[in-house]
Amino acid sequence: MSSGYPSNWDELRKKVYKRDNYTCKECGVQGGSNGNAELHAHHVVPRSEGGSDKISNLTTLCSSCHSEIHGRPLGNSSNISKPIDPTVTIELQLDVMNADEDITHNPAGLLTSRLAILLIIPSLLVVYITSNFLTLIIPLFIIIVGFDYYQSKYKLVKENLDELEQVVENYQSKKREINREIKSSEGVQPETLEELKSLREEIRSLVSDENIKFISDKFRSLFTMTGSDIDRIEEGKTSWKV
Repeated sequence: MSSGYPSNWDELRKKVYKRDNYTCKECGVQGGSNGNAELHAHHVVPRSEGGSDKISNLTTLCSSCHSEIHGRPLGNSSNISKPIDPTVTIELQLDVMNADEDITHNPAGLLTSRLAILLIIPSLLVVYITSNFLTLIIPLFIIIVGFDYYQSKYKLVKENLDELEQVVENYQSKKREINREIKSSEGVQPETLEELKSLREEIRSLVSDENIKFISDKFRSLFTMTGSDIDRIEEGKTSWKV
């Protein structure tokens, strides 16, 4: 890192990448969790001209665009410097989880660990302390009854989570559709937005006190963020300048 940059520069640039959905604002190529491009945080108003290191003065560029802007082309690139407007338009994008990311955790794992802690381990301790295997009969009975109880309880939770995952799949697909509409000249269609809101309510109804512990923190965070994004769309604020 060049001298003169703030000590939290690494944290700042990562926040900029996330805000810009890991997308180069010049050419549209994606990096980070969305692609393979090398991303840089670029000062919209150069530091040499008094530009600050605040996030509002930073934007995401790929390494090629960043080099081109600074007049340092890579490889055989032509030495062309693009004029940069001191304001950059940021287009709203609804965050969507990657296809390989799980939105839920398997209840079976928690069931096993709870049984081990609450039933099996105390039973083994009883045998160890008394040195009498006959004393294991009562703990074994408790294990069987307890396992049956947890199994029936988490079977219902598992069924609920399976249904939730199906709804979330439709929810993610609808968010991608809205992102395409945001980029189009016609903008977001009211019926598409209503369908997304309906799916959000369906997800909300499927999340109970019993199963919320199995839902990933990332999905819960994105679910909340999408609610704010829906408000922006309804207000017609699908783009803004930094």
